[in-house]
Amino acid sequence: MSLMATIFFLILVNFFVAFARQQKKGSLRILLFVIAFVTLLIAILFGIRALSA
Repeated sequence: MSLMATIFFLILVNFFVAFARQQKKGSLRILLFVIAFVTLLIAILFGIRALSA
């Protein structure tokens, strides 16, 4: 289950970064990159949990 969550979060990070790179407004772009970074940290934690089980 943790491995599926990790894959889901990594796909979500990919979409956030791709969408952020298309934005012209600086504030929205920074916000999307911050959300992507936080989601990446969550994915890393789920990945560590999947590897330890």
